[in-house]
Amino acid sequence: MEAEPMVQEKVGKLLNHFETAYQTQSILGLNRVFQAFTAEVATHHFYGSSFDMLGNEQFSRAIQDSIDAITRTSPFNKLFPTIGALLRFIPPWILVRLRPAMSGIVRLQETYTTKTRNALAARNESEFASNDSRDTPFTVLINPKLPQEERSLHRLLDEQMAILGAGSESTTNTLTVAMFHLLNNGAIYLKLRRELEGIMPTPTSIARLSQTQHLPYLVCVILAVMATYDWFANISPDVTDSRYQRILETLLCRIQSISESSTHRVFGL
Repeated sequence: MEAEPMVQEKVGKLLNHFETAYQTQSILGLNRVFQAFTAEVATHHFYGSSFDMLGNEQFSRAIQDSIDAITRTSPFNKLFPTIGALLRFIPPWILVRLRPAMSGIVRLQETYTTKTRNALAARNESEFASNDSRDTPFTVLINPKLPQEERSLHRLLDEQMAILGAGSESTTNTLTVAMFHLLNNGAIYLKLRRELEGIMPTPTSIARLSQTQHLPYLVCVILAVMATYDWFANISPDVTDSRYQRILETLLCRIQSISESSTHRVFGL
């Protein structure tokens, strides 16, 4: 499956949320909308089909609340890993009663379970030999040629939740903090906007990857964000203003140093 058209579709839905917030003069939580965006991209890439997390605001909000709850308890789980293992044996409805914030992840895991069971039941040797050219990571994992223990329901569910976590949480924090500082710094924002207007003459213009990778300042901003990725990926959007300021100063220094270097020649720009 070609990734760019799929990502462009998700970006279009993401922008609809920004447009709606602008038209209604309402506050848009960047971490929530980026959480829905990254989770939707990750799951669509994994399965080859959409879960419509950007269209179902209530569902995406529940997932965000669940991930926040998991993040807050992760230090405790590291100290007492046995407790996390025991939670696997608790029926989902009891877990939701004990921790209501987990309802989103429980619902998502139930969806994963149903989808995985149906796929395992249908994925026999003859069907797999039918040469499906649209293989995804999910169809590769349920390949009947793999050992049975590697295709167990428990392992497949673990893989799916790992994909969601790895492709969503850290990327969400990075996008949220980077977008905040981009909008909060007029000089960088305006310079980047002027450069983008060269390939996006109207707000509804669609920019392709082959175009954006040849924009020197955009590349500099992206590289600067990637250079501070460890900071962005491991902090909560609710950190104090003073810590935001230190991150901003580092980000601005990175953008300036990369912009003044010959990075664009390394990338053939």
